[in-house]
Amino acid sequence: MPLVAEDGADLEFIEAVSGLHTPSLRRSLTTLIQRNLVDHRRKGLHESTYTIHSLTRTFLLKQVVLWQE
Repeated sequence: MPLVAEDGADLEFIEAVSGLHTPSLRRSLTTLIQRNLVDHRRKGLHESTYTIHSLTRTFLLKQVVLWQE
């Protein structure tokens, strides 16, 4: 997910960068969505995008600042 743009990416892109096959990727994304770590947005009947949940992004950005200190 770090390689996904802030406005999200489709399943095909995430599959390509993660190396996971679609069934495994879908299960993983479902778990991450249920845990509010990933956002799923529908862009049409058959189009979806996925991105890091905004609260997760904020938390990670604050943690990275602490790592640098």
